[in-house]
Amino acid sequence: MTQPLTVQIEQTIRDQLQIAEYQVVCRYVSRRNQVYRIAAHRQDGSDLDFVYKVYISGHIDTEYACLCQAQGLNVPKVLAKGSQALGLEYISGTLLLNRLEQAEKVNEPFDGFLD
Repeated sequence: MTQPLTVQIEQTIRDQLQIAEYQVVCRYVSRRNQVYRIAAHRQDGSDLDFVYKVYISGHIDTEYACLCQAQGLNVPKVLAKGSQALGLEYISGTLLLNRLEQAEKVNEPFDGFLD
């Protein structure tokens, strides 16, 4: 029997998102951080699916997301920021890193690969 996934979400992020209770849906593979998909129930009764990203280095970088958004890429918006983690918008579909790896495997040129 497998253990349910658990993670302690920073209180600052719980407060900003007004989370009453939550559960971990899954953990994503990440080389540098701990990344989880969270299903939360908010204090106002609404539900929220979001990504909780814990930065192992302690350095939270939002510049990359801003750069991607400026280029028209669909990247998650920052919903909440803690001392070592972010609460990010959950976007369904293929992750950018997975798409890059797929393109690399079939030796596709990177120009226009997101089209």
